[in-house]
Amino acid sequence: ARDDVHEEKIKNDQGAGEELMEINRNNASI
Repeated sequence: ARDDVHEEKIKNDQGAGEELMEINRNNASI
């Protein structure tokens, strides 16, 4: 079960990173 939680955290971290990159792209285009 602990592995599942860890996998989920990694997925969430990657998702957050992609969101930040999108925000940065949006800011750069302003």
